[in-house]
Amino acid sequence: IHAINSCVIKLSKLTVAGKVWRGVCYGKLPDRFWTPSSEGICGGVEYGFQSTTRSYEQALHYAMGCGWAASDDATTLFELSMGLVDRGAELTWLSQYPHEQVRAP
Repeated sequence: IHAINSCVIKLSKLTVAGKVWRGVCYGKLPDRFWTPSSEGICGGVEYGFQSTTRSYEQALHYAMGCGWAASDDATTLFELSMGLVDRGAELTWLSQYPHEQVRAP
């Protein structure tokens, strides 16, 4: 895990910070995600590496369950802005699904 993290940190220096999206289907965020705690903090933490895309359409496709979700299934679409500290790395060349990449304008 340390080696992978080290690679992502080094590769992130080559990534232009910008807007990315993540689509999540079949799940609803708990109330504590939206409601600030006594310390005024709300949100959550991803327990593993998080994949995102620069393509809104691709993220929306995943949020909708790739077409498998029923109309009453919960879907979530995150819009994230990368900064200098939290930007990721472009790993398309390692992807199992390289055909899903859509170049940002």
